Amino acid sequence: KRQRRRRAVALQWAAFNPTRDADAMFKSRTLLALILSIGLAEPAAASPDDEVKAAIAQAISGINAHDADRATAIEAPDVVVMEADRANVVGSAADLTGFKAAFAATSGWGVRLIAETVDVATSGDFAVYRGSYHEDWLKGGAPMTHQVNFLAGLRQKGNGPWRMAWSMVAPTERAHKR
Repeated sequence: KRQRRRRAVALQWAAFNPTRDADAMFKSRTLLALILSIGLAEPAAASPDDEVKAAIAQAISGINAHDADRATAIEAPDVVVMEADRANVVGSAADLTGFKAAFAATSGWGVRLIAETVDVATSGDFAVYRGSYHEDWLKGGAPMTHQVNFLAGLRQKGNGPWRMAWSMVAPTERAHKR
């Protein structure tokens, strides 16, 4: 990326004629310094809430791809998963098994983000994720949907990845045709 930026700067520099007057020379040097400083600057580190959103997005992409390993990759080994009208699932291995069974039994299952919010504790090692999603599936070939709330607690040890310690999914409306 940096080489492409430098090449673009070189082309802009070659197309720019600073010999017209001293003011143009000053502007050209200022422009070059600005472009080079932008190209050499290190990207800012992601904020904890952006890291949490990215981790959840990876899990959601696993659900939408029917990839149980990716859907559970952010879970802590002792995760507790709670869903309305179902027994709690304890442990990432049990949740992995549940996702595999759900993918086999439910065609067209996927989720679409409506809105999300992340609250990170002042200690920086715990976050609560709140999201609203449309959950979609096929029932007898007919596309169905309903809205669900997803609530999750994630923790981070040191500079390690965020891991989901618990989650809860609750529908906010009855299923209906999409």
